[in-house]
Amino acid sequence: MISRHDSLHHALQQVESGALRSVSTIVFSHRWWHTLSADERAEFRERASRHSVTLRADSQLTSHYVEARGEDGPSLSSEGHA
Repeated sequence: MISRHDSLHHALQQVESGALRSVSTIVFSHRWWHTLSADERAEFRERASRHSVTLRADSQLTSHYVEARGEDGPSLSSEGHA
């Protein structure tokens, strides 16, 4: 299962509300991630951690969307831990 969302915030909201089930990983733009402050990154990590979701930055992904994926979704070689 892979679904696209407008932002990391929106994807996490969907996970937190239970609308997105079985999400194990959320992938987003590496460039976008590094525009955030350390506090913003820490807040996203904390929210994801509460729901056992791994955050991954992808150097080839555009900042126009994020992908939420279940355990059966494929990983890309351009992904790295956030």
